[in-house]
Amino acid sequence: MAIVRQLNDEAGVAMIEALIAIVIISFGLLGLAGLQLAGVRTNQVAYYRSVATTQAYDMADRMRANMAGVNGGSYNAISVSIPARPSCSNPFVVGVGCAPAVMATYDAYAWLTENARLLPGGSGTVTRQANSNAFDIIVQWTEKCSPGEASCSAAGNLTRSFTTRFVP
Repeated sequence: MAIVRQLNDEAGVAMIEALIAIVIISFGLLGLAGLQLAGVRTNQVAYYRSVATTQAYDMADRMRANMAGVNGGSYNAISVSIPARPSCSNPFVVGVGCAPAVMATYDAYAWLTENARLLPGGSGTVTRQANSNAFDIIVQWTEKCSPGEASCSAAGNLTRSFTTRFVP
């Protein structure tokens, strides 16, 4: 009779041990999922920064290709609003179909349109520095963030920018 009583005292212990093991493994898997999510988000942020860098250098290359437009002041103040696409016979050959100022307008149109297509909330500006031949090229975009993060809006958006200074 003592043997039967000892078995009844231990009944259910294995079940409790199994449930505790499942809870511990569940917390571990949740932590792993959180790390995976953070990795994906960091990868997306890095991708947007890479695109912004490429877009800033794209505008610098466009300016180098149209030095007459740069010297004429056509790139001095490109704003975030996308201009209308200029109509000229060949926008890619300066002097054949587009005057340098019109080519600069085409460059602003193409660059800002591409920023909006490649980046969420993508835009950009080009500003000539006073009394200088240097230009600040800024590419901006928005990212999702958690409210409560530094600089995060109540809507859960964060505006990021990449700035480069360019001297043709």
